[in-house]
Amino acid sequence: METGNFFENEIISSNYKFNSFVVPFYDSNEIFSNKKSGYIDFYKNYLVLAFTSGKIIFVNKKKMYQNNFEFFEVKNNLKDNFFNQKIIWTGIKDIKVIGDFIYVSLTKEVKQGCYNTSLFKAELNTINLIFKEVFSPDECFEVAKQIQAFKYFNGAQSGGRIVNNDESIFLTLGDYNYWERVQKLDSFAGKILKLDIYSNEYEILSVGHRNPQGLYYLKEYNHLISTEHGPKGGDEINLIKINSSNIQNFGWPISSYGYHYDVVPLNSYVKKVAPLEKNHTKYGFIEPKKYFINSIGISEIIKNPFKKDSFLIASLKEMTLFDISFDNQFNFQRINEKININERIRDLGFDNENNCVFLYGETSPKLLLMCKK
Repeated sequence: METGNFFENEIISSNYKFNSFVVPFYDSNEIFSNKKSGYIDFYKNYLVLAFTSGKIIFVNKKKMYQNNFEFFEVKNNLKDNFFNQKIIWTGIKDIKVIGDFIYVSLTKEVKQGCYNTSLFKAELNTINLIFKEVFSPDECFEVAKQIQAFKYFNGAQSGGRIVNNDESIFLTLGDYNYWERVQKLDSFAGKILKLDIYSNEYEILSVGHRNPQGLYYLKEYNHLISTEHGPKGGDEINLIKINSSNIQNFGWPISSYGYHYDVVPLNSYVKKVAPLEKNHTKYGFIEPKKYFINSIGISEIIKNPFKKDSFLIASLKEMTLFDISFDNQFNFQRINEKININERIRDLGFDNENNCVFLYGETSPKLLLMCKK
């Protein structure tokens, strides 16, 4: 068991108190594996933290409430078998503990220079996690793809969020900047999938996504609420009906409230395939429940455990935790509070045993513990 550092945090909020702990991401023996991004979930008395690099640690959750940080690393077979550490955007994209198993999504190199977002699982233990592939699309996205001298591929747009209910696992897949595939049902680009938790058979729930970075299961409605990165502006919050008789379409890259980055040539191809129209309904798509004109770098979303009809939304670019309210039809009402965390917030998790929220901030990186005052 190793120990880390605890810090009193100077985050100002009228409703919540915060403590923070610096986490041990650095490895002097594997310089390429020092990636600060990470994802969290809970298993028994532990908080499980998986870094994008493939390093996984178990943290004594009880000790954190006593302002102590005790952890140990658990071996696994991910980084030596499934992705190239030397490429900055490769690695773990989310984790989810389901029963006695831990699931991870990651950017898998299917063949040289060609990647997709795949799902793996391992039986939980505290010694060595042996991951096996659960689902991998029969499609990959080539790094070398270009359009008229414009580099097209973007490995950071991979999606990878995982949530579940009793029967199914839900997985978000980014578009890797392959715009022309997003609206096609024979491609996995820009989709949200529903996978049977036992057979791993899948169906497409929704299309028209760019890079869904947050996902939450609304048990009382049997819906998903998702967040996704727009391009230059236009980050979205979307509501997805799990039992819809139709595949739902959220419009990307035909419709978006964002704009192309300045490096994108506005040639005839781009205007045809990705016009980014400033309306969804007009073109037969579902409007977002909320969009941000200026990007906040939207990330994970969870229901606010301390307030009815409210959600907590993490941001990377703004380094802010948003408290946002919707009405009972999920129409946006207001931003109740913006809490400056001073960290790029990659993940959120609610500890229902102790009624507090954990945040993963990847700037330092830190784990932050947020409890009601």
